[in-house]
Amino acid sequence: MKLLIVEDGTDALRVMKYGLKAALSKSHPDYECDIARGYHQVEDFVKKNLYDLVLLDHNLPYDDQTALEYTDERKYSDLLCPVGYTLIDVIRRRSPSTIIIGTSSGDPCELRGFPEPDYRMGKGQIKEELGRILEERF
Repeated sequence: MKLLIVEDGTDALRVMKYGLKAALSKSHPDYECDIARGYHQVEDFVKKNLYDLVLLDHNLPYDDQTALEYTDERKYSDLLCPVGYTLIDVIRRRSPSTIIIGTSSGDPCELRGFPEPDYRMGKGQIKEELGRILEERF
């Protein structure tokens, strides 16, 4: 199983990686995982790889801003843009069978007008919910 996590926040990424490991350790122990911390990284990964599953945040910087996350929170926050879900159509054109799970904590009104992921869940729900989704789909 090939996965892509799209998440700019270090703490959220840590939670998601833990949830993935817990959810997949028995059913898909040999999974591979790429991590994109910005919009342009996602574009590059999607051009080069086919994914079975994408965990997709919506508010992202265009480029990886990890260095700013804890050193200049204001500047880091100013660089976040509501662009993640615009990648859903790009991902689906490249690989229609990819399961896309939206992990945005954004308000539903914020997400209105953007392409819909197959599922939505909070970053902390991955451990509990991902196993159920994979059972449905695989």
